[in-house]
Amino acid sequence: MISTMNGYVFGYMLSTNMLITSYNELVAVLGTLTEVTILSCSSKKRGAAITTVDLDNEPNAIALGQYHLAAKFGNSVKFYRWVREKTLLKGG
Repeated sequence: MISTMNGYVFGYMLSTNMLITSYNELVAVLGTLTEVTILSCSSKKRGAAITTVDLDNEPNAIALGQYHLAAKFGNSVKFYRWVREKTLLKGG
């Protein structure tokens, strides 16, 4: 929102690309410009948010792996480790 000295208020809508990726029973969704939420789609934890990953910039594409999230920025890719303990993935 932007306001002027004359008392006008202007609102702007922002449209972002929908970035979604999956790995086994996990789904990663770009929720804001720089935040990816990883959800579980297993029968026990259906739709439960496991963690969020804060990225450095707005990505062009994302990919999810067993322990890492890859984010593409222009012509480079950065990897983020999202699993702290490997025991989180047992069961399902």
